[in-house]
Amino acid sequence: MAASASAVGLLQAQVAAMRQKYGQARAFGFRVAGPWNGPPTLRVGGEELAIAYCPSALAFRARLAASEGGPAVVLLTDRSEEELGADVLARLARRRLGSLNSWEALRERFGVREIDPRLYRHTWLPDVLLAVADGSGVQPAGQVLDAEDVWQALLERLGFHAARPDLDDLLAWTGDPERLAAFAALQPDARTAYSERLAETTGRQARRSSSW
Repeated sequence: MAASASAVGLLQAQVAAMRQKYGQARAFGFRVAGPWNGPPTLRVGGEELAIAYCPSALAFRARLAASEGGPAVVLLTDRSEEELGADVLARLARRRLGSLNSWEALRERFGVREIDPRLYRHTWLPDVLLAVADGSGVQPAGQVLDAEDVWQALLERLGFHAARPDLDDLLAWTGDPERLAAFAALQPDARTAYSERLAETTGRQARRSSSW
């Protein structure tokens, strides 16, 4: 598959999350759409992990066997879990194949089973949270990544101190040049989402005030 910076970042984020959760795992498997043309190694936690694309179930099995007792390895394939077999899956972290899907990576990083449906329209969100997940401030209370928890953490990073800022909060915030600069540095669709959120929490007056 064409290995964009985003795909490499997702792979790195997912492997890092799995290494944190499954400390003894030495093999990480992912299903991809086709041959990997990205880097041959992946740096995770100060260690370089080899990346191997396996075009068949037999190649996957052979590379997995060759890695046993050695350094951790990331195995990529376009084969299905059924083709690989249960005995192969049992030797992988999570006992299944992952995918280079940003929302799945987010679920893995935060250890939740579901993501609040209100978040899915924000296509920029996974990359932002994955980039700062260790210090994002998001702490799911259960098995769902809740939109309110996410927005509270995002707004705190931007300099707000409440999950639902009021108009006074907004006016105080706009008086800080550094915070305005941080807002301006966001990608356009993220700025739009933040503006909509602030308009929602502060009311119509915010819409008139937030020409930024």
